[in-house]
Amino acid sequence: MGVLRAGPGAPLPLTSEPSGSLSTDWRLGPRPPSDWRLGPRPRPDWPPAPGAGRLKEIAKVEEARGPEPSEAGRPPAPGLSSPEMATARLALGRVLPGSSMLFLCDMQEKFRGTISFFPQIVAVSARMLQVARMLDIPVMLTEQYPKGLGPTVPELGAQDIQAVPKTCFSMVVPEVERLMKARPSLRSVLLCGIEAQACIMSTALDLLERGLDVHLVADACSSRSQVDRLLALSRMRQSGVFLTTSECLILQLVGDSAHPRFKEVQKLIRDPAPDSGLLGLFQGQTPLLS
Repeated sequence: MGVLRAGPGAPLPLTSEPSGSLSTDWRLGPRPPSDWRLGPRPRPDWPPAPGAGRLKEIAKVEEARGPEPSEAGRPPAPGLSSPEMATARLALGRVLPGSSMLFLCDMQEKFRGTISFFPQIVAVSARMLQVARMLDIPVMLTEQYPKGLGPTVPELGAQDIQAVPKTCFSMVVPEVERLMKARPSLRSVLLCGIEAQACIMSTALDLLERGLDVHLVADACSSRSQVDRLLALSRMRQSGVFLTTSECLILQLVGDSAHPRFKEVQKLIRDPAPDSGLLGLFQGQTPLLS
């Protein structure tokens, strides 16, 4: 047995209580259920799953919306109540053309020489735009302070889309919200563009607050700094954003090789998407994989 001396001639016995008890000795402070010398017992519910809090908060919203358009008439899964089904559906992150929109964020001329992998980001976004047109998915295009940062680059292929100008970082400005409300079936937003730590993150958080699933096309999103890009992707994932790639998302949207537009889509993705530097973000220990 050791002793702890509080003063001359006043040794205090130092013992440990059996596992599962708490010390009431104010001089030593409360002890956790485990031996205090080994440190507190780790919480079994920590860290929380990404997006878990958000799922609980908006389950009621999803329940009120009813089933996905393609799920109408499908019998409920046995043993699941409606709120549980809503939460499960959100956790899956399923995407359907009839309930999705494509957001293209601020791919403008002045960013051409400053954003890492800018040509590749635009090329992948252009691929997503082509698929959106094939599958009749509405597209939102924004430009950040176009007077100073210039127009959208032509290689995106969005010349026929009216860009919404903005000065705030989020794409969810009044004009965009109006167009979103005009699509009552909207559940999922497919998000491409720049910069990850600024306009993309602000947009993603605003969309999550409105109860929407956000699917960030990671190979169509970048920043000037790859550190900012990496940490922004990790930060958004913590909030409940689904990180995915263009091909993964395209195949989910098509859903079936018997789809009438599958042959066109297949030609588009026959060659892999251009390398936008993602592989380097996954080497070693990374918050994207933790």
